[in-house]
Amino acid sequence: VGQILIFSVIAFIPLFMVDHFSVGEEVAAALLALVYSAGLWAGPLGGYLSDRVGRVPVMLTVSLIAGPIIYLLNLVPYGWGISAVLLAIGMSMYVRMPVSEAYIISQVSERKRSTILGIYYVGRQGAGAITPVMGYLIDRFGFYTTFTIVGIMMVAVTLGCSIFLWGSRD
Repeated sequence: VGQILIFSVIAFIPLFMVDHFSVGEEVAAALLALVYSAGLWAGPLGGYLSDRVGRVPVMLTVSLIAGPIIYLLNLVPYGWGISAVLLAIGMSMYVRMPVSEAYIISQVSERKRSTILGIYYVGRQGAGAITPVMGYLIDRFGFYTTFTIVGIMMVAVTLGCSIFLWGSRD
């Protein structure tokens, strides 16, 4: 759910930048590089942290932080503030990926791993189904309300999942 929500927010970042900060379309599109550049270092960092403190604590921490990060899109100024938030969004997306995959591999029998990972990868692309809903919410209520809703959903889903995962370092 976290990946789906984050990817659907990313789809609207250039439009948000143009509407909210009045930047040019080219600049708004180029700022997406900040999100995706986090993959160069956040994935290995996620794997390292997972090996040190456990998969579940890393997944829950990153997921819990992602909600407020998305909400911060509403509050930070253009420049260093928005740059830091975009990097943090990318980081929350890419730290989670190797950790989630390692968790799945450790929880599923060897015979079913490929099937479950295939389902996981399809689920990661679920943003394609949610993005039109997000677009509708943005058109109807605006960026501020929509990003707030997404941030709250991220925290709520994470807290709900933490009930089942609490105490596991797996």
